[in-house]
Amino acid sequence: MLSLLVYVAAEIGAQQFIDIIFNSSARRVVHNAYKGNLTLPETIARDHGNEEIANYLEDVTKRYERNQIILTYLLTQIRFPIGGEHVTCHGPKLTRLFHKYPDVFWDI
Repeated sequence: MLSLLVYVAAEIGAQQFIDIIFNSSARRVVHNAYKGNLTLPETIARDHGNEEIANYLEDVTKRYERNQIILTYLLTQIRFPIGGEHVTCHGPKLTRLFHKYPDVFWDI
């Protein structure tokens, strides 16, 4: 539901609302809700003349994508103590860590 409000805020130019969303703990959930859509809120903002909001939302997307790439790389290089042994996490083990600790791993 919040992702729909981000689209509306992008359309009408409600920068303050978008700031509140992306500075709250809901930012990851909201971004994940729309990141795979064909039309992103930054496109809506730009189509309605809200260039500042479009740029802000593009920066949010770039930052989250960059953080995800960095995190994935770091986690494949780190040996975690699991079950009394230190193992390098990849594949299903890495996926389980992401799902078990999403807030820890979201913002680097």
